[in-house]
Amino acid sequence: MGSIQGGRTVTITAMLAMCFMLWSSVVSGWSIGSMQSTPPLLLEESYCLSRRQTLQATAMTTISAWILGSQTAHAEDTVSSLLYTRQQATKPSPVSYQIDLPSSMKESSKPVKTHLDEVNFSSESLKGYQYGVTVDPVRISSIQEFGTPEEVAARVVTAEVNRDGVFEVTLLEDPYKVSDDGNESAYILEYLSDGKRGKKVILNKIFVSSSKLLYVLTAQCKQDDYPTLKKEMKSTVNSFQVI
Repeated sequence: MGSIQGGRTVTITAMLAMCFMLWSSVVSGWSIGSMQSTPPLLLEESYCLSRRQTLQATAMTTISAWILGSQTAHAEDTVSSLLYTRQQATKPSPVSYQIDLPSSMKESSKPVKTHLDEVNFSSESLKGYQYGVTVDPVRISSIQEFGTPEEVAARVVTAEVNRDGVFEVTLLEDPYKVSDDGNESAYILEYLSDGKRGKKVILNKIFVSSSKLLYVLTAQCKQDDYPTLKKEMKSTVNSFQVI
């Protein structure tokens, strides 16, 4: 798999949202054909993309409501989980999604939020094991309009490697597309980030809803913990869906 090196603070989801907004400002109509006219981002086995400043997310007033479902145990898993549903009356479109989180997760706050909606969870029992969901408005209504799984992976990998203290990012498997029960398509990525704080495995599930909202789930843990957590993390990522 390819790898990339570098360093500057740019968050994955902010980079994606920035790319969506910059692209939409110069393209009059969104179509898969228009995306195919862009320069290829995959150069042999290395992903590369010019570095750009992160756009400041516009502050918006939201009404928040989240429902924590009753604890359920999956027959195929030894760890119980919590069904987390989040709904917000945001503008221009309401935020609505659900995810089946491991029961060890506890919601954690972030001092400054830079997205339309943002929620983070950390394990109470295992350091470095985290999940986060961000939502941002975009100008397109499907992830395919932005590019192929490989093209979107190029932007995500570049955003991660541009973070301060990250030395190298390597894709662990080819990115791929999935569809949920509501026929919303999403891309799933899995990669290893190597930095001054150690190595961590990161999984992303990325949607663009028909209401033109970009949903990004990020799951991460230390590389040493991944063999034990892999099944749980993949199950959690697969459970994430727009409702």
